[in-house]
Amino acid sequence: MLFRSSRFVVPAFPAMPRPVFALFAALAILGPPRVAPAADAEIVAVVACDPYADLKKQTRWIGGLVDQPALDGFAESFIMMATQFKGLAGLDVTRPLGLVVTAVGDAPAVHAYVPVKDLDKLLDALVGMLGPVEQVDGVRRVSPPGGMPLDIVERGGWAIVGPQGSAAPLADPTAAFTSVVEPFTVGVQAFPGRMTEGMRRHLEAMLDEAAARAAAQGQPVGQAGIAGLLENLDDVESLLVGLAVDIAGERVAIESRSVMQPGSPAAAAMAELARSEEH
Repeated sequence: MLFRSSRFVVPAFPAMPRPVFALFAALAILGPPRVAPAADAEIVAVVACDPYADLKKQTRWIGGLVDQPALDGFAESFIMMATQFKGLAGLDVTRPLGLVVTAVGDAPAVHAYVPVKDLDKLLDALVGMLGPVEQVDGVRRVSPPGGMPLDIVERGGWAIVGPQGSAAPLADPTAAFTSVVEPFTVGVQAFPGRMTEGMRRHLEAMLDEAAARAAAQGQPVGQAGIAGLLENLDDVESLLVGLAVDIAGERVAIESRSVMQPGSPAAAAMAELARSEEH
């Protein structure tokens, strides 16, 4: 197993590395969440961010850098208006939150995990966005305007939100979230090797479609490049990419970390590079 890390300090934003592009392209295939049983579910990706209390501090610090000292208050005002001035009552602001993407067969499933102290208070604050709550067989159900019905299950201090009738893949996402938020403010960890063949075919079709649109706009992308992208995706065991706001270190950085599949061409190339750097 070989590990590679790349870090970019803002404001220097280079072109997106190929593995990073592959990650976001892979996530794009998910589309609307689908129902998937918890049994045999395997995590394909995790998206997580710092606790709300930490995000507020980081927003305030960034505001000071861009001559907007009230930036956190400005962001808070949007939340207050969206919740009819109830705020995020009931949210546990000390724990991270995020999404867990799993796959069973060819169908991806997405579940959100929100830390709560009082779920009913939080749902009451969000009624303007989610709609009224209905109790169905002990499960809270909401039907957001223009959206699909969602089930909300409270378990161990987490509000687990998923498609109607779906089963949550994890009872507690803490370990999955920690691997993302420990190094980053907000980040994504993906496991390309766990994508099913059907998901890969869907990804390839979407990349072909994106290439066709780019060509129509005078920015052609060769089929060899798409094939190479998918081939490189197979070499990646895990990919972690995120944005880190480091107040103590007074820096903001974008970083990607990849672990290559043992025995893959990419792993061999990295091993050779490591040997050359030692001499």
